[in-house]
Amino acid sequence: MAAICMDRGLSSFHDIGLLVQTICVAAQGYGLDSIIATAFVNQPDILRKELEIPENLHIVTGVGLGHAHPKNTIISCRSPRRPVEEVVMYKGYLFR
Repeated sequence: MAAICMDRGLSSFHDIGLLVQTICVAAQGYGLDSIIATAFVNQPDILRKELEIPENLHIVTGVGLGHAHPKNTIISCRSPRRPVEEVVMYKGYLFR
């Protein structure tokens, strides 16, 4: 589990989201699975103590990393998906 923290003086949660996404994508490149674990931050006092996280850092989220158990039901559960063309519309301009 990785604890994702941000200096309390900063406010760019968008950047943290991009970082977390990059960690998850990079993990796949190393053959690892990942899960974004926002409930991880529900016990900040325990996390601070166990991981020695200073008070000047805001604990934003966690990222679980490892190998998925092949028989875990969450892995086999897939929701039906509509074709991308039904849910995404692009309007743009061609520049010449």
